Amino acid sequence: MLPPSRWRNFAVTAGPTILRSTADAADKASRAANQVCVLLHETAADVRADSSETKQFSAILYRVSDLYDPDNQIPPEEIYRSV
Repeated sequence: MLPPSRWRNFAVTAGPTILRSTADAADKASRAANQVCVLLHETAADVRADSSETKQFSAILYRVSDLYDPDNQIPPEEIYRSV
C-alpha cells in the first residue's frame, strides 16, 4: 500500500489512465451489446415464417433484443413481463 505522502502523486499519474481504461471498457461493452442486438434482430427475421409458433418466437427475440439496445427506454422488467 502506498504511504499517504505518495497518494497525491499516484492520483495525478494514474487518474487519467484509470479513466481512459474505464471509458474503453464502457465502449467495448456498448459495442458488444449492439452486436447482440443486431444478431437477435437478424435471427428473428430469419426464423419468422407463416406459422404462429415462429411468429411468436420471432416476437420474443425482438423483445429480448430490446434489452441490449442502447437507445431503448423500456425498463427490463416490462420487457420480461411482455415476453
